[in-house]
Amino acid sequence: MSSAPEGYLTVERALASAGDAIDTLIGEITVAGAVHGATNRRGWNRFELATHIGTQISARLPVGCPPSVPLPGGCSNLENAEVAVTGSFEVHPRHGPLQFVASSVVILSGRTVAADLTESALDELRQTGRIDANRSLALSDRPQRIALIAPRHGGAGGADFLNRLNDAAEVVQIGSRYIPMVGEFAVDSLVEAIQDFGVSDAEVVFICRGGGARTELALFDSPKVLDAIASSPIPIVVGVGHSTDTTAADLVCYASLPTPSAAAEWLIARRQDGQRQRVSADVDRRSSAAATSQAEAEAQMKAARALEQFAEATVKRALMLASALLLLALIVIAVVI
Repeated sequence: MSSAPEGYLTVERALASAGDAIDTLIGEITVAGAVHGATNRRGWNRFELATHIGTQISARLPVGCPPSVPLPGGCSNLENAEVAVTGSFEVHPRHGPLQFVASSVVILSGRTVAADLTESALDELRQTGRIDANRSLALSDRPQRIALIAPRHGGAGGADFLNRLNDAAEVVQIGSRYIPMVGEFAVDSLVEAIQDFGVSDAEVVFICRGGGARTELALFDSPKVLDAIASSPIPIVVGVGHSTDTTAADLVCYASLPTPSAAAEWLIARRQDGQRQRVSADVDRRSSAAATSQAEAEAQMKAARALEQFAEATVKRALMLASALLLLALIVIAVVI
């Protein structure tokens, strides 16, 4: 439909009107924040500009930099930097998403406060030897009682993990906790879930979350979360984001997998390998027992044959002795007569 009925706007016109209104009301401004998820797509550099409260992100804004806007040190140099971006809000004339289009970018600091806090937490864990604490915990080769921490508002994380286990027909006991993984309550909710499962009968805890913007994964760089993982008495497996995403939690947990589906595959492989090892051990035990039984039977047969041979020899000697005595008796009788 190329036009709208009388009294209505077309989608294209509505978007254009929104863009005009935003440009009139706001115009060009300068926004400061931390850069996350910097990428280059079709000549445009794109990233999210975020405001941090400690290590948590309280707000984020998508930013697009046209090819004509130079970036100090290039796109990759912006990640985790504090920058000031001058530009204006624009609405795409056909697709609609609001974004902030930059006309200039200035680096204020090469590293965010949040990144410094995360690195300090990792350094402390290294110095105290706790960075490998969770990784050194014992875990059954065939864990049965599984704990799952996943996003409260759906998403692919928990569903991908559970669907993959179901497809593999793995029969396990699963206790789930669904929590907010973005926003002001995300860190405390994740820490509480880890601590609660730490006093449960779960054998291993899986933290699963699907992919998204890099700012949505800031939760897993929180010093509180890193400390909770390092302090957990239960192994924790992290399967967060896409295959290209990495977080500080990956360095502290028992095992790090690139996606929730990969985390499920890891569990399936571990259980199947454990089952194969148990079957192999059982076969070896049965073979050893059979070999022992056969050896014992052969020893018993050998003893029986030896006893039989001894009996035959004894009877033979007795017969020979009886014959000699009889012969002696006949000689004596002959002499007397």
